[in-house]
Amino acid sequence: QSTLLTIGVGHDIKAEEKLLQLQPNVKLYGADPITAINDDLYSKIGKFFPFAIGNETMKTTASVLTNETEFSEGAEYDIMEMFYRNNAFDGENIVFCQVNMETHSPNKNQKLQFIAFIKTIIREKKYVILRSLTASHNRLYFVNIEDKYCLQKY
Repeated sequence: QSTLLTIGVGHDIKAEEKLLQLQPNVKLYGADPITAINDDLYSKIGKFFPFAIGNETMKTTASVLTNETEFSEGAEYDIMEMFYRNNAFDGENIVFCQVNMETHSPNKNQKLQFIAFIKTIIREKKYVILRSLTASHNRLYFVNIEDKYCLQKY
């Protein structure tokens, strides 16, 4: 059985549905602070968590983008480094075979974080970026090509 983490559902599960057609035994987990639509949508295919993902464990008020008028969110940029080799996930022996990550309108610092993330992912050769889609937000899909378990699954 494989496990997929979707960080930011964003009212879109097309990629996850396609993956289920190819890998029917995949276990899906999705997180998004917006429960309207996302909860019902994602719960059809996997376990939905009604919260934002960040690099610290805390309870706080999440600010989200609604009706394209408020640019906020951004916690996803702070967790990008956690995917690097020998960083937080490796230190806890947490392996992700595939990650679907939603990113939002970045400020200048977040753009630099995103560029550093992409460059590091490419340089480390631990993950391969399969696709990046842009609408009102960006959807980034990447797969672990280093872990033997993940390679066997995909």
